[in-house]
Amino acid sequence: MGKITNALLASLLAGSVNVAAQTPAQSKRVELGYNALEALETTSGDARVRGLTNVDFSLGKIKPGFHGLNELTFKQGERTLDTYSGRNVLTLGIGDSKIVPAAVLKTDKTGISDAKYGIRNTTLPEALGGYGFLDIVFNKDGANATAFYGKEAGRFSIEVLESLETPYKGRRAFYSEIQPYLKLGRGYSLTARAEVDGKDFRKGRYLFGGVKKF
Repeated sequence: MGKITNALLASLLAGSVNVAAQTPAQSKRVELGYNALEALETTSGDARVRGLTNVDFSLGKIKPGFHGLNELTFKQGERTLDTYSGRNVLTLGIGDSKIVPAAVLKTDKTGISDAKYGIRNTTLPEALGGYGFLDIVFNKDGANATAFYGKEAGRFSIEVLESLETPYKGRRAFYSEIQPYLKLGRGYSLTARAEVDGKDFRKGRYLFGGVKKF
């Protein structure tokens, strides 16, 4: 059973990007956003593979969307899929609205580990001359606010993600990512990423690698 689960998780990670990449771009019913596969190595020697998927569908004025981040970490000396994690967002837009209902589903090797519901707002990053979103979601256990902002300048770009998890009982958890990119051409880029729990960058995780955009 474990091998079957691992195979399914690997298929989700690779397939989430691959399916979006193979969808005809000329189709008026399908709008492709940023779809990419990242392969990075940590300073401790671990390997990290992340699939990013952004697809919106046009059904008249109704626009359902899927925005996925699915990731595998391979520990040094191990080759297991037990470290799978994902953040998959389902949205339901109406017309050209920039504020839409959203469901944020966190996943691991067992399936959906957490589900929260609320809104996604894309007007704020655009007002700052970039791209991104602000997700504000809730469930019976707590609330989460996640802000993502990116800015391009020629061949360079930088993205920042800030997430605040606020349980109704317990301590708040703050998480940050900072990721610069250098475009190489033909959809390839070099990148680095800092992942910080809390605000102590000395205890952060640092990664370096490449990106293939589809």
